[in-house]
Formats: sequence, structure tokens, C-alpha cells
Amino acid sequence: MLPLGLTTLSELLFSQCGKLESVVIPESVTSIDKYAFSNCESLNEIVIPNGVESIGRSAFEGCSSLSLVELGSSVSYLAEAVFLINSLDVRLSLICHNPVPAQCEHNTFPQDAEQQGVIMVPCETGEAYREAWGEYWQNGSIEEDCGEGLIEFHGSEWYYEIVDEYGNVTYQHLEYAADTTVNHKDVQIIIRTNTLYDKGEHQEVTREYLYVEDNIVYWWNSELEEFTVLYDLGAQQGDSWVIKVGTESLVMHVDAVEQYYYEGQSLRMLRVSDENDLFDGNIVCSIGHLSSFFPERLMTRGKDYRVHGLRCYWSYGNLAFTVNRDDCDAIYANLHNGIEEDGPSTGSGTFVVYPNPTHGILVVETQNFASLLGQTYRITNMMGQTLMTGQITAETQQINVSNLPQGMYFITVGGGTGKFVVEK
Repeated sequence: MLPLGLTTLSELLFSQCGKLESVVIPESVTSIDKYAFSNCESLNEIVIPNGVESIGRSAFEGCSSLSLVELGSSVSYLAEAVFLINSLDVRLSLICHNPVPAQCEHNTFPQDAEQQGVIMVPCETGEAYREAWGEYWQNGSIEEDCGEGLIEFHGSEWYYEIVDEYGNVTYQHLEYAADTTVNHKDVQIIIRTNTLYDKGEHQEVTREYLYVEDNIVYWWNSELEEFTVLYDLGAQQGDSWVIKVGTESLVMHVDAVEQYYYEGQSLRMLRVSDENDLFDGNIVCSIGHLSSFFPERLMTRGKDYRVHGLRCYWSYGNLAFTVNRDDCDAIYANLHNGIEEDGPSTGSGTFVVYPNPTHGILVVETQNFASLLGQTYRITNMMGQTLMTGQITAETQQINVSNLPQGMYFITVGGGTGKFVVEK
């Protein structure tokens, strides 16, 4: 993992790293120097964060598997040969977030017709991009993204404020944990942690089950044992939908559909309301409700706190959205440092894992050995794919994870889920 605070990816930093498949570039990086990733033949996707302003000569030249590049909102210069991937087997596509096309050179992009895919640009900027890049991207298409994006749960985390009756502020943390199947639907497990007083001491933790289909986000109602509509992201002004919370129902009305502009992105936004103002506010496509992801005002009736306001949203560790806050990096570091307990992830408090990050051996220390003896542990990656399994046979179990690539993983034991990082 690259350290927070890094500002430049220097010349030849990853050049010739043929086995490099993925890398997370910190938000602090502002420039990528020439040849930084040249000939990384296994690299297939890369996200250039919003702080990056320039990408140097041949930075990704020879990356013969590179098929998708997401360019942040500040990228203003692409040097020559940046994306000469030198492969007729791969079609390169780009997602651009800067409403102003970056300056580029005549050979910045692949020249062969078979190598040029789709460039997605912010809403209402297609004409500007075609004028600026059209002569370099003649064989592919340039299309506008007007914010119809769905919510992607894999790799996602949300951080909302909680305010109690005395005005004290704590937090709610939502995080993707794993995939599973409910009622024959492939769903994602989101761990919902309400920290009410002191961090780690007074928590309410639940597992929420969601899936997306046909522009609709469905949420599992455990009391009725059925899925209910949480968001209809394709709704138009005047439309409505019903959310079932326990045995109660909320009728949500779409009062307006607008475009929400955030750091060069144009995101579709629904202004919604209900009769008792329990879940009114703004739902931003690809992010969620800006007041509370779930209808917390109905869920917490009779309690002395309320969830009020999204502070940070991360995708695969990168800050993707924030509302009037500048401390999300510190929050993220605070949430992910040290020993990772399954308490913050699941609330059961049955095991801890350490060291975290680990360079080879992961220790699983059970808090209630008798209940976990013989239980199967499962290690999954960020996409929910199972990479390792085994049985718990000791109170302090050692698992050799040295064969796992560098990155973030989840371990599930007896209904509890913990998170750990492998570093090389």
C-alpha cells in the first residue's frame, strides 16, 4: 500500500513490474512522472485520484492488459505516449471527471482502431471533449455520463454523524463485508455500526442485506422476511415508492430530479419526502441518501439519538465524496489502524486478528474458543471471492497468508467478520 501523504509517483517507480495487478493511489498524489507504470503487463485497471494534475510521458506505455482508466477531476495534462498500451487484444476505455478536457499530445492514446473503446465524460461536456480529443480518439466513442450511476457496494464505506439528545456527536459506520445469497438473490452484506457514546464501548451493530436490480436498491426486511425497495434510482419527478421498515411503511415521493455537481462529477439526485418527514432529503445516485443511508428516524424512534448527515464516502479506500468536511483522511486512518476486531465489523466480539497489516502470518485470537472450535474460517477478497478456508483448532490460531497478493481482505468465522491488510 502506498503511504498517505505521498505527493508524486516518481519516474520508473513501478516500471517493469510485470506481476502488478492493482494499486491504490493516495488522494495526496498530485503528479505521476514519466514511465511510472510502463510495461506493467498485468495491470488492468487504474484510478487516478482527484488531486493528480499531470501524467508524464509513457507513464502507462506497454501496459498491455490495461482496459479501464478513471481520470480524476484535476487532471489537466496528459503527456505523449501515456496510454500507448501496445496490445491489439485489449480495448482501452476512460472515465473522465474533469469538465475541462486535459491537454494531450497527438500520440497520448492508442492509435489502432481495435484499441480505442469508450470515453465517458461529465454531463454536457461531450462537445468540448470531442473538439479537444476527437482527432486523437477517432476510432472510439466519447459519451456523456449524466449521473444515472447505481450504488456499488463492493469496496464501499460510509461515515455519518450521530447526534444525541445533548448535542454530542459520534458516528455511524457502514462498510461492505461480503457477498451472500438470500431468497435466491445475490446480495451484499453491509455492516452497520452505530457508535453511541465512547468509541468501541457502546455500539449497536447489525448486518444489512442489499442488492441492486433495474435501477432499484432492495433492502432485506428481516421482520417480514422479504425485500423492500430502499431507493428507486431511476424514478422521475412525481413518482413514488414504498419502504417497509419492520411492520411500518414509508411512502417516498420524488419532488424533483436534479444534477448534483461534485468535483467535476455530474450525479443524478432525487429530492424526496414523506408525509412525516422521516426520510426526506436528497438521494445522490452512486452514493446514497445524504442524511442517513437507511430510514434511521423511523428505525430509532423512542431512542435518544439520530443519524444526521453524511460526512465521508470511500470506494476501495479512496475518498470519493464528502460534504463540507476536510477530515475524512484522518477518520479513515482512525477506522483502519491497529488490531482489527470483529466487534466493529459485526458486533459479536468473538475474535481479533493481528498483526494488521501483516507480512505473512495472520493470528486469529478467539474470545470464546469453545464456541468457535471446529468452525470454518473463510478469507475473501474485496470482490467477495473465497481465497482460503480452514478450521479453527486453537485459541490463538496462526494462518499463513503470505501467498495472498498485497491488499485488503476479510476473514469470516462463526458469523463474525474482520478485516486485515497484507503488505509485501
